[in-house]
Amino acid sequence: MTHGTNWPTVDHQLVAILRCHIEPVLDWLDSSGRKRRRPKMATAGKSRPSLYHADPVDFDHLPPAVKQALTVVWSDADASSLGDMAVESTMVPLGISMPEFVLTDVNGHQVESTDLAGTPALVMFLCNHCPYVRHVETRLGEVLHEFADLPAVGICSNDAVAYRDDAPARLAEQARRADWRFPYLVDTTQEVGRSVGAACTPDFFLYDAHCRLAYRGAFDASTPGNLVPVTGDLLTAAIRHVLAHEPVPEPHRPSMGCSIKWRA
Repeated sequence: MTHGTNWPTVDHQLVAILRCHIEPVLDWLDSSGRKRRRPKMATAGKSRPSLYHADPVDFDHLPPAVKQALTVVWSDADASSLGDMAVESTMVPLGISMPEFVLTDVNGHQVESTDLAGTPALVMFLCNHCPYVRHVETRLGEVLHEFADLPAVGICSNDAVAYRDDAPARLAEQARRADWRFPYLVDTTQEVGRSVGAACTPDFFLYDAHCRLAYRGAFDASTPGNLVPVTGDLLTAAIRHVLAHEPVPEPHRPSMGCSIKWRA
């Protein structure tokens, strides 16, 4: 296809096709998304049609649908590795206690785990660069506005040196963009993320009034490109159960998102 072709509306089929061609896509786009050069051609066939341009392409000027699909398959992948694709929650055992922590938020204020004790509380692992988080961020803010009395914190455990979009200043911009009113904490040592058992962004951990894990899993069934509306229904239902001192019916759907960017 050449630049200006009528591209298909983004959906899971387009994402799947692009994932089949992830190696030349990564060769085409570097980690900043600004490299322009002719991509290598993938082997074409009925099951793997080539979607690559014959001429250099400006990524920033691709149609939004294609840009979104490319972002899904590329933005969570390191340009030198194919092993860092979307992952699911580890689904740690229910009933375990919230680990103790003391972290600083993006505005420099200190927050402690003890601030969440005595009432149900939500701990979320989030970041700015991940398209899975961006896909739900506005609705997440709306859901938590509905539960204004529920203590909640967002935590970014990503390596902000390697992923500069997840540096504190960029996280603060995200919070303003999404109208997040909860503290957005920076897990610089990554110890909190590891102790909680976080695996991806977003990853949700809902604790009861005794700081025991009552729900871990997805916001809803929507992911970028699958055409399922973003509602937050799974997390909303879990919150209602926990506030009513009821167990959250199982099975819990695992969250899916970008892997947390652990330092080596």
